[in-house]
Amino acid sequence: MSDLDRELRNLLTDEHLHLPARPDAVRIVHDGVRRRRRHRTIAISAATVAAVGATVAVALVVPAALTADGHSRTTPVQPDQRYDVAWVDSPAPTLWSPKVVQPKLPSMKAPRCLASQLHVGNVLRNGATGRQFYVIRLRNVSDRPCQLVGTPQRVAAQSTGRPDVVATRGLNLGSGGVGGDLQPGKLGYLTVETDSACTQPTDNYSSLSVTLPSGTSLSIPMQIDVKCGLKTGGLGVSQPQPRIPVDPRTYLVPSIDASATVTAGRDLTYVVNLTNPTGSAISLAHCPGYVQTLGPNKAVLGLNCSGVRSIGAGESVRYEMHLAVSADTPRGPTRLTWVLLLMGKPSLSSATVLVE
Repeated sequence: MSDLDRELRNLLTDEHLHLPARPDAVRIVHDGVRRRRRHRTIAISAATVAAVGATVAVALVVPAALTADGHSRTTPVQPDQRYDVAWVDSPAPTLWSPKVVQPKLPSMKAPRCLASQLHVGNVLRNGATGRQFYVIRLRNVSDRPCQLVGTPQRVAAQSTGRPDVVATRGLNLGSGGVGGDLQPGKLGYLTVETDSACTQPTDNYSSLSVTLPSGTSLSIPMQIDVKCGLKTGGLGVSQPQPRIPVDPRTYLVPSIDASATVTAGRDLTYVVNLTNPTGSAISLAHCPGYVQTLGPNKAVLGLNCSGVRSIGAGESVRYEMHLAVSADTPRGPTRLTWVLLLMGKPSLSSATVLVE
């Protein structure tokens, strides 16, 4: 892991920043750094950036934030550091992400599935607390949809020369089935469960006989221990998982324009350039926060979105930034980092500043 990767990991999990709990912070960091590396290949000419910066600067007039006594909380950046949007001292807003898209429920218009329409596939097995849970895959091999729903009329473990062990209804683990029309070529399933908590010897059977709600029957070859009983769940169709849309703001690529030195005990004033490398405008209607750090100095603030409500395709906007540098900050070359505070995969930018 590079020093830059490690800094982003530490930054997003720093308990002193009072950020919302993110149990997947390690994954976010890993994905964000990986995407940042991909974006390094995006080259924007100096002439294009200058033209875009000039256009935004002319088009936008952004008022400075005022304190209660009417004094501006912004201070100017160094003369050679242009910016389009002035800094404001405002808290980071609540984290936002696009709404989860739930899958469309399956229709229930087709006739019930016949055994001849279904091919028995692999059996997925899992277990917990002394119970074994089986998902038996069923594929529609016919040319028309059929309805796979409800509990089978009968499920029984079978072995040659031995009495059937008939399943009772209801599971302790897993799903009872989400039924619907099973389209041609698509997968459905049946769930069954056994219990191994009893101390008696095993009693292995070699197959299951399943009588579907249509009255037709399937024979499913599988080894199953039914000494402690057998339970059956419902028939269902496999459904897509809920989809979490990508937050377009995660595509924004920051870069830092900072002076080479800063004096401990004074504010560091610098510029962050946010570039949209995509082919579509990225909205800032949900204004993000950001995290900035220079050695032990860290701050979580809100971006100034009062004037710029979106960043156009291929365009850049330069934001003025301030960070208080404490008097006891260790002297010497120190890494300055800046990252948007997003639920998705943030891109990190850094620069080295000499603390004097």
